[in-house]
Amino acid sequence: MGVMMGAMIAVGSGKYFDLLSMKPHPLLSFFIQWMLGGMVGLSFFKLSMGQVKKLMHAIYWVVSGVFAMSFLSAFLVNQLTDLDFRSALLSSTPGGLPEMATLAQALALAAPLVAALHLFRMLAIMSVLPLLVKWMNKWLGGKG
Repeated sequence: MGVMMGAMIAVGSGKYFDLLSMKPHPLLSFFIQWMLGGMVGLSFFKLSMGQVKKLMHAIYWVVSGVFAMSFLSAFLVNQLTDLDFRSALLSSTPGGLPEMATLAQALALAAPLVAALHLFRMLAIMSVLPLLVKWMNKWLGGKG
């Protein structure tokens, strides 16, 4: 995470102060998208139909929850800022920051804003979630 943040700060600063001028190259963009697609595809693992049937109820609720929260947060970001809904949806959807920024770039959306909002979302989750878990543990009567 630190390497990614450092690289983003360096590139963002370079572009802001007009030290960098980067134009996307179609062949390079295709290659990067191809590599990211391969990484996503290789991250899946094989489940038997029996395992899928056992998990179907949980999968339904997790997928439904992710969709609902993604669209709700995209709607809120869209209403509270001047960011278009598609960019807000990409910044609100769980997924890798590089993959979402690359997808935003390929769709000619606000890729820097998508990356920045993704980074903010990840930092907020990493900051708030441990506190929430501690509070829930105390509230439920656990030790620690």
